[in-house]
Amino acid sequence: MSLSYFYVNRDKEQFFRCGLDGLNNRFNRVGTEPGSRALAILLSEHGTWQGDRIAVVSDSSEEFEELVIRGIDIGVEVQLMLMKFDGLGWVEECLDVSISMFQRMCCYALLLRHADVTVMLDRKYGPGKWQKRYEKHLQGNTDLQSQRVVDAKNRALDLLRRRED
Repeated sequence: MSLSYFYVNRDKEQFFRCGLDGLNNRFNRVGTEPGSRALAILLSEHGTWQGDRIAVVSDSSEEFEELVIRGIDIGVEVQLMLMKFDGLGWVEECLDVSISMFQRMCCYALLLRHADVTVMLDRKYGPGKWQKRYEKHLQGNTDLQSQRVVDAKNRALDLLRRRED
């Protein structure tokens, strides 16, 4: 089994998959997926990770095992931040290769009532058709995506710095 890699903020005890949820998280893709763009934003003057100790860690490391116990997986917040910062173009590209990304976007549309995501899904799959596809998927699968989205909503963690006027 291949290893997955995560961007880790050691100071804040936060982490997310290098490829974001559903995309390639292998070492050869570190720095090339939308997750690396999100990392760049977090480390810039726009993000809340600027000046923190950051690492790339595999899921087989002892550090990662400890992080899963006491840290926070901020994958949902990172996707929402990237969507806010860069728009949805990258998401549309990912939908063709990742069922997990489709599931997550359905959760954003249904649970967070994210209007832009709903419009994108309607345009790509047809009005209401994406909901039927999602419901069909849920019939035979565990819905971990919804729980992750609800957890993130409850955390209300903002990863972007507020602009001072």
